[in-house]
Amino acid sequence: MSGHWLLQTNRAITVVANSGGKLHIARGQVWATLGSAHGNPYPWRNTALEPCAMLKDYFLNAGDTLVVPPRTRVVMESMGHAKDLPVAFDWNCVLKAARVRQTSRSEVVLAAGQLGDALGEVGRALRRLMGAVLVSPKPAQRLKTCT
Repeated sequence: MSGHWLLQTNRAITVVANSGGKLHIARGQVWATLGSAHGNPYPWRNTALEPCAMLKDYFLNAGDTLVVPPRTRVVMESMGHAKDLPVAFDWNCVLKAARVRQTSRSEVVLAAGQLGDALGEVGRALRRLMGAVLVSPKPAQRLKTCT
């Protein structure tokens, strides 16, 4: 299955979804545990400082998709027998939309005018440069040497 990530049988992987994402299982079965990405680095271990009350388990089969919220750690383990093919899955990050600044017509006209002025200055500078290059100095006179 080209284009998919593979997870071998009886193996686990951890994915941190800082901006969120979607986990899609293309082949096989997985057990996915979701927890806080910025808390306990081992969310499956119950510590006195960070209890595991915020963990949630999902059992996913081929064709299932799980939407993962931002700032979530996903621990995913393949479920199968040694003879089974590896789990094939896709992970699609949710990209945050960039802010686009609205530009008014007057700003565009002003910028176009400034560009025109700048191009005019470039043209004048090129003319001065070409004039200086094309005007050749008088050829140097040869000094007569005594022989």
